Amino acid sequence: MKRILIILVLVLICTQIKAQRPMDWAFKLNLKDYNVKYSLPKGFSHLDSMISSYCRSDWSELFQYSLINTEGDIAIRFLMIPITPKTAEQLEYRKRLFNLSELFPPNQNYLRTIYFQLEADTTNRIAYYPKAYAKKTFNVDVAGEYDRECKIVYKGKFYKSKVVFLHKEDRMDCFIHYFYEEGKEEKVRETIAKTRGMFRLR
Repeated sequence: MKRILIILVLVLICTQIKAQRPMDWAFKLNLKDYNVKYSLPKGFSHLDSMISSYCRSDWSELFQYSLINTEGDIAIRFLMIPITPKTAEQLEYRKRLFNLSELFPPNQNYLRTIYFQLEADTTNRIAYYPKAYAKKTFNVDVAGEYDRECKIVYKGKFYKSKVVFLHKEDRMDCFIHYFYEEGKEEKVRETIAKTRGMFRLR
């Protein structure tokens, strides 16, 4: 009986590792492709990145990697969008397909993403970081943050988030969502400050 229990535990552990491996591998591959230096922030651990989840049901934005803090009241989720030589062609195709009147150039497409995330209400909601700070801290051309509420509640309690966005010319856009529980506004601001160095382009 004891041997059976040990076997069951080992099978369960192996199954969990196998389930996490594809997304972990994909995230690491993205970091390599985009030439990003990433380090797991202290007090956080890997979350269920394999589970598909979105902020809005009418906008396709699958988070690619997720972390949770020890207390379980703050979750960090990553969304990375590449900017490649084919990006302009893809955007032009999307414009024709959906009969769009306007089209953002590839290196301004992050504004379009923010526009959709905030449902067009971007006036006075985006706080840009100074260019020198964006360059020194993240090695990007444009960076900033904004507040966002999700229509689809994550984990039954996370719907508020502060988003740090990063834009690197001709390489990538990254949106780092810091989800937090009600009443944890001060804590999430402290967390953003403490995790500044976890994600930096080389």
